[in-house]
Amino acid sequence: VYKRQPLSALEFGLPDLESRLAWGVRLNLQLPGDEDKREILQQRARNLHIELPEEVCAYLLKRGRRDMASLLYTVERLKDAAFAEKRKITVPLAREVIKAVEPKGS
Repeated sequence: VYKRQPLSALEFGLPDLESRLAWGVRLNLQLPGDEDKREILQQRARNLHIELPEEVCAYLLKRGRRDMASLLYTVERLKDAAFAEKRKITVPLAREVIKAVEPKGS
C-alpha cells in the first residue's frame, strides 16, 4: 500500500542518491478544485479558439468525469462536434459528447 511521506523520511540506502534527491526546490502539488478546473477549461477553450459557455462548463464539472485529462478531452470533442455539426456549444451538445466519450458500462 502506497503511503504519502515527505522525501526526507524515505530511506534509499545510498547517501549520494539521498543528497541528490534532497537538493533543489520541492513543491507540494495540490489537485485543482472546481474553480481551478473551471479556469483551466476556459483557458483550453480559448486556446482552441472556441467559446465555452459557463453553463456548459458547470455541466461538464457536474456530469462528466472529473479528472483533468477527461475534462480536457471532452472540451476538445465538444469543439470537434460543434464544428462537424455546425452547432453552438450548448448543454445538449455537451450531454451528447459526454455520452459518446464515456466508456460503455459506466
